[in-house]
Amino acid sequence: MFSSSTSKGGSVTLELKCLKLTNTEGVFAKSDPFYVVRNAKGKQLFKSEQVKDNLNPVWKSNTFKVFDLAHDTNLSAQKVSIEFYDFEKSGKHILMGEVKTSLKGLVDAASKALNLTLKKKDKKGKEHDTGTLVVTKANVELPKPPPPPKAPKVEAVKPSTPSATPEEEQGPNMMVFIGVVAAVALGAVIFMRSRK
Repeated sequence: MFSSSTSKGGSVTLELKCLKLTNTEGVFAKSDPFYVVRNAKGKQLFKSEQVKDNLNPVWKSNTFKVFDLAHDTNLSAQKVSIEFYDFEKSGKHILMGEVKTSLKGLVDAASKALNLTLKKKDKKGKEHDTGTLVVTKANVELPKPPPPPKAPKVEAVKPSTPSATPEEEQGPNMMVFIGVVAAVALGAVIFMRSRK
């Protein structure tokens, strides 16, 4: 299942159980399994709690951050490995087996009820099946895509009024002057005719 979040990176929620793990404790005891999720570069993304004395362990749902997830991440290309260990107080935990898949592989395993097989190499490099992984829940939450860039704000430019030239500024005054002169001249002509 896929969804989106607004936080940086994404997150993965897993709920896992194993069936018929190969015991690493000998005849009189059972292993105390826990698992570690790593990305393709081997970086640890998550470490679960241990389940004591159990070869069919069930883990509660766990959510962990994956910072290199982007909104357009190809989940098929996002490779992960889940390593299963037998817990030892000394800190020298014993590898019980691992599953190599992708985030999409985990989502498909949960949604399509596909079981995955744990593998472990012996000292000679030969690979053996060491149990079955059942993915009961796998959710991947990708970050939301960034918002589109805002268009730059453009202010409307007011058309500038061209300033009048000195001749244009004198135009109306000149017209008044010509009008006055014409009126005086006309008055003079009328006056001269009336005297005749």
